[in-house]
Amino acid sequence: MKNLTRSKPHLWTPEDDAVLLAHFFTKTRKEIAAMLSRSEDNIKHRAAQLGLKKRERKRGIPHEWTPEEIEMLKARYPNESSEDIAASMGLTYKQVYSKAKALALEKSDEYLNRMKELRNERFFAHRYPGFKPGHIPVNKNRKCPQMSHPNGRKVPIGSTHISCGFIYKKISDTGNYARDWQRAHHTEWLAAGREIEEGCVLVFNDGDRSNITLDNLSMITRAELLMRNMEE
Repeated sequence: MKNLTRSKPHLWTPEDDAVLLAHFFTKTRKEIAAMLSRSEDNIKHRAAQLGLKKRERKRGIPHEWTPEEIEMLKARYPNESSEDIAASMGLTYKQVYSKAKALALEKSDEYLNRMKELRNERFFAHRYPGFKPGHIPVNKNRKCPQMSHPNGRKVPIGSTHISCGFIYKKISDTGNYARDWQRAHHTEWLAAGREIEEGCVLVFNDGDRSNITLDNLSMITRAELLMRNMEE
């Protein structure tokens, strides 16, 4: 059986204590822990040993701001988040925001622009996972082929052409591409008296887009199509 030995505790040096004392009232335990390469619990226990205690938040009792706290708020508010300031000063977000408003303090343009960029990055990452802001689509500046008539020629109703792998069939001659040309597998499905329900799409059972026979077509929901694409 192996001998289990307890690791030696990370002793606090006078220099460590000095760092803790210097930043305890202005930074969070997480920030101080990162500065000293210690755990947050270690910071908490050492602060208790030294008798350090942040001002408790008491609901319903207004906070009396000291001149030092006001100067600190003026220095930090323009370029830091109110949540971080509140956490480091042992106050609530509302207390910090209300005092800043009373002092007519505002966030700097640099801070607002930075927060805007961060929100855009988070939204983009959530909406378009795998892409980064500034991503250039492969089809940028490319014209969609055959938006009027195939090869620029006027062709009769019933003509077909292929675009993006799909067969398109001309069903009318209004001059409007979206009305005149429909995907051939849609026209075959509708001609058989079937409907394409809302929220559903037609798929090719064998994966061959040129095979537009009814036996090769199935109607599934967009959710099912999404799961099918994720599995491929």
